[in-house]
Amino acid sequence: MDKLVLVIDQDARERRDVVAMLWEASFQVVGVASTIQGMVELLDAEPALIVMAEETYPLQLHEVVRHMHRLTGAPVMVIGSGGMTEEVELLMRGADFYLGRPVNATELVSRARMLVRRAEACWEGMETGSSAEQPLEELSTKPNGCVRPISMSVLKQNEEELTRKASAAC
Repeated sequence: MDKLVLVIDQDARERRDVVAMLWEASFQVVGVASTIQGMVELLDAEPALIVMAEETYPLQLHEVVRHMHRLTGAPVMVIGSGGMTEEVELLMRGADFYLGRPVNATELVSRARMLVRRAEACWEGMETGSSAEQPLEELSTKPNGCVRPISMSVLKQNEEELTRKASAAC
């Protein structure tokens, strides 16, 4: 498959396991321990998929998902151990898929492939015009909900906002 997946998980063992499962399925994988590192890697690597644990201290998960969707067109899969209420809330707040623990390798890989295919199909045929100076509230969307990621000029504003929130939480 050869698509890049960004894995964000504070738990080193779980991160290592998820990275290994995806790597064995022919994904390129980058694993990081914190949401701040994940945001930096997101900007550098342009992943096709983001897989993250629901534990995102010091930021709240729904904020992280919202910012990731602003920065990239990549879908976000959340791995967690919450119940149905947590799963529904995260999906309503922007996560593209919720995968419960313990993580099953076959399900993780098949869901990752499905999310990457769906994202690629979403972008097929979308015009390549720039959204350089568009405010975040006015990002262009397709009828199927596909949102164009913002440009680098708007990105700086988000980076400063994230840095402020992370500093305030520490």
